[in-house]
Amino acid sequence: MLGDGRNLIQIAPHVATIPGLVILFLAIGINLVGDGLRDVLDPKLKSGGLARVHARTAAASRALRQQGLSLPGTEARLATGGARPAHAFRDRPADLSRGRRRGVLRSKPGEAVGLVGESGSGKTVTALSIAGLVATPPGKIVGGEILHYGEDLVGAPLSRLQAVRGQNIAYVFQDPLTTLNPLLPVGVQIAESIRRHQGLGHAAAMRRTIELMEAVRIADAANRMRSYPHELSGGQRQRIGIAMALANDPEVIVADEPTTALDVTTQAQVPGAPQRVAPGARRGARLHQPRCRV
Repeated sequence: MLGDGRNLIQIAPHVATIPGLVILFLAIGINLVGDGLRDVLDPKLKSGGLARVHARTAAASRALRQQGLSLPGTEARLATGGARPAHAFRDRPADLSRGRRRGVLRSKPGEAVGLVGESGSGKTVTALSIAGLVATPPGKIVGGEILHYGEDLVGAPLSRLQAVRGQNIAYVFQDPLTTLNPLLPVGVQIAESIRRHQGLGHAAAMRRTIELMEAVRIADAANRMRSYPHELSGGQRQRIGIAMALANDPEVIVADEPTTALDVTTQAQVPGAPQRVAPGARRGARLHQPRCRV
């Protein structure tokens, strides 16, 4: 019918329009049925793995998380008491930090703590949970607590968590290519954190951005700050991630293999980088050795 209607399109357009609309609605209907079957049968969708993630990691109630937990009193800047991130599948949580259910990690001023383990043991997920960055859904913290000067960050509201991120606790991600925004120049991304937490104007934030990029040994920083992540090498993107972490002189830096993409010479410089980048940096803000979550 559609083929016959093409010959009459100028004198009787309805002859081609009606079968064309029928084909359109049929195609839409078939796609909707296919999407419905996928929602029912795909295990990733059942667990919520492909849904839009929330801005903070979901958590069980404080009472449930503290069952069987005894976190000794400490003057630590950051302490994690048996924090257990899990992925929910069919309402059954699957523990993602094997062998560390009742572990306690403390980081005092001027101290570096390394979390070492085999691949898949939960180091990255444990590090992400500190700042509430485990994707929800399906992630959820089902046990323990994360204390920052005695304040439980697991149960903190989103506004409070956003104030702590970048200002008090910064994060160096393992793979900067997937964590940097591909639509924005790297300089804009560094300056965004500075403006958000320090309240500087655009010009002042850009000047500070150039200083940070020069401090992490990025040549021609004034021009490189206009580059997009895909225009930089892996080592340069890693340096951008380190510069973003140091931008606001944080108290704690969580570094997830921060030197993996760097050359050997630069790796040796990373442990003392904050002292060179920010002369007034707090002594506790420093990085540690590669392939550790600090």
